[in-house]
Amino acid sequence: MSDLLIGATAVRMDEPCLGLTEQNMQSPDSKGWRRYQMIKVMRGDRPAEFRRDLGKVKQFKAIQFNIPGGAMDGGRYYVEHTVGELVDIADELRATVEIPRHAAEASDLVKGYHDEMAQRPLRRVKRSSFGPLNRIQRS
Repeated sequence: MSDLLIGATAVRMDEPCLGLTEQNMQSPDSKGWRRYQMIKVMRGDRPAEFRRDLGKVKQFKAIQFNIPGGAMDGGRYYVEHTVGELVDIADELRATVEIPRHAAEASDLVKGYHDEMAQRPLRRVKRSSFGPLNRIQRS
């Protein structure tokens, strides 16, 4: 069996759905990045894919995601959800899940240890420290 998917021009909300994916992809005219929603439905005994252009990537704060709606086991497809169910989940994810602004910086454990050891005696005697970039006032 080939891995080539049949294209679908429309889907119904009550159709069996294998999965829904939202990804940022290059537009067909290569003029920028757009967010696409791909819905994989069952048409007869074969999967078909419907693609919907959601707009420019800049409009979306949500991360890219993949929602499974079924599975394939030994050449047979098992579908657990409908298109409508997965579209509702996708709308909720798009509204609530945001792209992390800054990835956590890797901490330097050795430097952190030495900084902590230098601060302990200052905390013990309640000594304050002032500088151009930071101020620690202990009482």
